[in-house]
Amino acid sequence: MQTYDWIQTATEVYGQDGQNETVIVGDISAPRAIAVFCRNGVMRGLRLAGAMDIGESVEALYADDTAKDDLARGIVRLGFAVDLGHYPTSGDFSQRLSKAGKGRGLTLVRKLPQQAMPSLSLDEKWKTPLDQCSRSRRQQYRRKWRKAEAIGPVALEILTPSETEMEPIFDRIVAVEAKSWKGRAGTALLHDEKQAAFFRSFGRKMAAKGRLRLCFLTIGGQDAAMTFATVWDNRFWAIKVGYDENFAPISPGEALLVELIRYSAENDYSSFEFCGKDAPWTRAWAEDATEIEALRFYPLTVFGLGRLALDSWQMARQRFAARIAKNRD
Repeated sequence: MQTYDWIQTATEVYGQDGQNETVIVGDISAPRAIAVFCRNGVMRGLRLAGAMDIGESVEALYADDTAKDDLARGIVRLGFAVDLGHYPTSGDFSQRLSKAGKGRGLTLVRKLPQQAMPSLSLDEKWKTPLDQCSRSRRQQYRRKWRKAEAIGPVALEILTPSETEMEPIFDRIVAVEAKSWKGRAGTALLHDEKQAAFFRSFGRKMAAKGRLRLCFLTIGGQDAAMTFATVWDNRFWAIKVGYDENFAPISPGEALLVELIRYSAENDYSSFEFCGKDAPWTRAWAEDATEIEALRFYPLTVFGLGRLALDSWQMARQRFAARIAKNRD
């Protein structure tokens, strides 16, 4: 998520007519820190490129603590309301931004209950993932696998398409996700044109470099589960996952995950990166995750305070809607 390809794709898809803001510390040919922002609607708002729009925790790049401080001061000097998304807490950037903005703006930090970027370190033992599970869990998994085989042949596909081969395979990714709960909720790629455009464009860039992996578990010739993944820095990044709810009783997503962990270990990747936020299904496998916080900065200007009022109203409305939905349930 800190690569040029990810950030470039985000600015292409989510930038407003190419209007982006970039903070660079040091010589432009060899910067010591860099952060790219897209316009965020009205009242001169900015958001960190490739973060909230995609639902990932993206961190600005910096070489050292001095560069980090300089970057924080550069963000303050922009004079814009800035949304840094769900930012990792480990780098203490919120404290540095708060210090840089003292007397010039408000730094709002809210620690989030969920962690992000769950990760599983791989070694030889993960070539047999099920052996790392409890006996009851292994038995449950094998029962479901037998049920799948009763429907039809079960097959694993891990495809490394070229740039020209990617399009029809990506359409399969979209189709599987649309048959999950995301399809019912209207949040699947099929219903989100910009996010679909992001992953299609990013996928082409990764395919051109041989780093794209489009993965499927098929049952009886039907796509039951999918994973949109890349291989980067000797790690397997499972960026987007989904499954067809018609196969939910046999957990095809878990079956595909087991095979991808095996594949990653057999290829000597150092880790399996689950991406996104942690959840019960990731906690069953991942050993580490990153604490995150919602991080925003508002300058003490008419536009900055106006944006603060707008964001506060939107958050209050969302909380009220969630409370109403909970009461209905």
